[in-house]
Amino acid sequence: MEKAGTTPIWAVVKADGYGLGVKTFATELYALGLRHFCVTEPREAETLLSCRFADIEILMLRQLSDPVEIRAMWKAGV
Repeated sequence: MEKAGTTPIWAVVKADGYGLGVKTFATELYALGLRHFCVTEPREAETLLSCRFADIEILMLRQLSDPVEIRAMWKAGV
């Protein structure tokens, strides 16, 4: 992380944290100082939001077409 300087590192936590579990994986990354997370599914974003991490950003890596999902993600700040 020190080599990145002020450049944010985006952690990809898709596919259930690559089998580790999104919450477990993200908690470890958050403890290391990461505050930027990428997901591919709304449920992954919802899991991250349920962790109540302070000052995180979540980026959806794919297009959403369901209006309900789009509104939910928009309201959540994803």
